[in-house]
Amino acid sequence: MLSCGVGLCLVAMLPVRAEAQTASIVGVVVDTANHVLAGVTVTLASVDAGQDVAPSADPVLDTTVTDAAGAFAFTALPGGAYVVAAELSGYASGMVGPVDVVPGQTVELPLSLEVAPIAEVVTVGGSTGAGQPLEKDEFQTEFLHIFQLPTDRFQDALPLLPGVVRDPRGRLSFNGTRPSQSTLLVNGANATDPVTGQFAFELPVSIIDTVEVHSVPYSAEYGRVSGAVTEIRTVAGDDHWDVNVGSLIPKPRFRGGTIAGIRTATPRVQASGPLKRGRAWISQAFAYRFVRSEVNENIPGETEEIVEGFDMFTQVDLKLSDRHSMTGTFSVFPSEVDNLGISSIDYGEATREARLGGWNVALADELSTGANTLWQTQVAVRGFDVAVRPEGTGPAQLTPDGLRGNYFNEIDRTSTQVELGVARLQSWRWRDQQHLVKLGAQVFATSFEGIDRSGPIEVRGADGRLLKRISFRGAGDIEASDVMTSGYVQDHWQVSPRLALDLGLRFDNSSMINESHLSPRTAFSLALDRTGRTLLKGGWGLFFDQVFLQVDAFERF
Repeated sequence: MLSCGVGLCLVAMLPVRAEAQTASIVGVVVDTANHVLAGVTVTLASVDAGQDVAPSADPVLDTTVTDAAGAFAFTALPGGAYVVAAELSGYASGMVGPVDVVPGQTVELPLSLEVAPIAEVVTVGGSTGAGQPLEKDEFQTEFLHIFQLPTDRFQDALPLLPGVVRDPRGRLSFNGTRPSQSTLLVNGANATDPVTGQFAFELPVSIIDTVEVHSVPYSAEYGRVSGAVTEIRTVAGDDHWDVNVGSLIPKPRFRGGTIAGIRTATPRVQASGPLKRGRAWISQAFAYRFVRSEVNENIPGETEEIVEGFDMFTQVDLKLSDRHSMTGTFSVFPSEVDNLGISSIDYGEATREARLGGWNVALADELSTGANTLWQTQVAVRGFDVAVRPEGTGPAQLTPDGLRGNYFNEIDRTSTQVELGVARLQSWRWRDQQHLVKLGAQVFATSFEGIDRSGPIEVRGADGRLLKRISFRGAGDIEASDVMTSGYVQDHWQVSPRLALDLGLRFDNSSMINESHLSPRTAFSLALDRTGRTLLKGGWGLFFDQVFLQVDAFERF
């Protein structure tokens, strides 16, 4: 009995002793602003003791890709010296080591990547995005500075991405969908006009850090959209003061071989630095825009569409503790357009004058309540104003040659929106499989009021004879409101080093139309080879468009 008991004890101890013979290396990859970087290729290599770099005889032991939280892990390692290297397109390569690990030890190695410097030669490359089923296109602020943008706006750069074009009215269309079927987010907050669904937010180019375009928004986090999601992240301040200026010299307008005024002027300035080193930072940008667009045809009267306005953006970041941070932003972007839509069909007298603009105040809070738990809270209040008035007087005249006499419609409306969002991110491992779950809820309270009235339209023949007169009834006073509530759950599941799944479910309810929708979605990424250079990606989901406030006001038109 005694010998059997001793034998059982020895057998029970064997797994413990075997487990103690291995080590682990874990870490998180971030950029210089301490933002986590997903999709980074991380390589583990062995080195001989005393060497500063890995030997040339294929020392690579393993390769992995960081998850959505920027984390990586190498487990079941024998004791020894190792080097960890990280690579991501658009960033300079980073390396840590050599580091000595002993059996039974878990070593944490933080990795930081800097944005790659701009070279005279610009190479356009692609990334397979191993381990990332949710497909997206992304470019940094350097991309906006390299290319000449006609009006110095970030929207001018979007058509350079695959599947993004401008429709005949100049609006952005993603993958063949209508412009109103896509959504713009700025630092996670909605930035589309709730009345029409158009992109209604303007930002100084110098304040933009990254622009991501999710061509197919499979993530359940994105709702009320069936086109694409464009998400902008802005530049945060750090402990060093930095001032940038650009486009200070206006471009002249030439007429008859001589300079006749200014064609475009887009000066901008951006400054960032510490309010309190290590605790509070500020980043601010201002951009002025004056653009003349001339109709290159022989038409009487005015021949130019003139745009003038400015964009101002301020961001304040606070580090309340190592686990708690807050970001506040404020922006305003008024503009005026004279002779809007002028062409050889619509002369200057039949165009309209437009005043567009808005403002936005947002507060974002991030609180870590554990090693694997992060709470995110977003509160935002915004307003969008639109005023469109005819340039002339009297009735509009519709002729075989186009619109003459006057523009027929007048719009003057103001819309406001309050947004509240709460989300919890939870990461855990189960049976050697990594899960990153995001559970969230959102509330949008939106309203608008104003006028939308039309004057008479005279239909005239080629000889100028009156054929028909169209009159519109009603005062044109319109208003509408809606409360949209949403909830979602999204799981990024790393099934194996070669297979990743994204599973999500979203619920939306609109008080205006009294309808609810459930939107299940899934996407996968499968590496067909061990290196992850050949991927098979796909997905399926249900998508519902946003119902805009114009629907509720339709009977008042």
